[in-house]
Amino acid sequence: MESLESRGQMTPIGRAKIVAAMADGSWSLLDAIKRLEKPAALVEAMKADAQGACELARLPAVGEERRALVHRQRQDRCYAPGTDR
Repeated sequence: MESLESRGQMTPIGRAKIVAAMADGSWSLLDAIKRLEKPAALVEAMKADAQGACELARLPAVGEERRALVHRQRQDRCYAPGTDR
């Protein structure tokens, strides 16, 4: 935010919106999703099921391996099997 302000690209209204979002928690609402964290409730539900526990164990840890897995899954959905990529 300071960088935008120093370059004259932040309006008072924009700053007020950011401050309000930080105050009500919506500014950081998606941080865990961006970090690809596994939601605790999902982990517990998967642990309670034998197949779910197996799948949970196969998931890479949070970080670059997990990001690569998500990226590959997105790419795979974009192409039909047997077609050139």
